[in-house]
Amino acid sequence: MTEPIFKMDDELSFDYIIPPPTAYGFSVYGKSNCPKCDQLKLELSGLCDKTLYVNCDEYLNADKIKFKRVMFDYMGFENVDCLNKPLCFPVVFYNKEYISNYYRFFDK
Repeated sequence: MTEPIFKMDDELSFDYIIPPPTAYGFSVYGKSNCPKCDQLKLELSGLCDKTLYVNCDEYLNADKIKFKRVMFDYMGFENVDCLNKPLCFPVVFYNKEYISNYYRFFDK
């Protein structure tokens, strides 16, 4: 599977951070040089053919707090304090429903 490349526009707009698709299978939001993200990609590659990988590096570099606000909204945590609550990668969705981050996915 090849990882899609997503570019932000010149104004670093967060109007469109790729939301988890409604019927795609797994959607994984991760970042470069993340051993947990790489391990999850490896694990899912043997389980599911339909997996969307979104590299979040550019969003994090542009505005980490705004990115966290959008991701927490996708995860169903609309009123989370984005300054003090960490966002652990990778973030995993299945058919648009937030199911876990790395720790909850593997440490059950």
